[in-house]
Amino acid sequence: IYVQATGPRLETKAEITFFKKLGDVVGMTVASEATLATELGIPYAALCSVDNYCHGLTPKPLAFKEIQAMQKQNSAASEAILGAALEALG
Repeated sequence: IYVQATGPRLETKAEITFFKKLGDVVGMTVASEATLATELGIPYAALCSVDNYCHGLTPKPLAFKEIQAMQKQNSAASEAILGAALEALG
């Protein structure tokens, strides 16, 4: 279950403790985008990636350089997935 937080910022440990009761993954935008698209009658699909662990899930503090490196990896994976999907659609 996707929980949306207000971005662009990292969630606090307290927020993550609360969100763990509500869902499985936390993001910043997809829920609002899906809601607006639906209200406008625009077909919508989302391909999401997890770029970092939340505060409190690992003993190591979050580092923006590590998050950016993971974003780059996930971006390449997303491009490959979309490319394969478009190819399959013909």
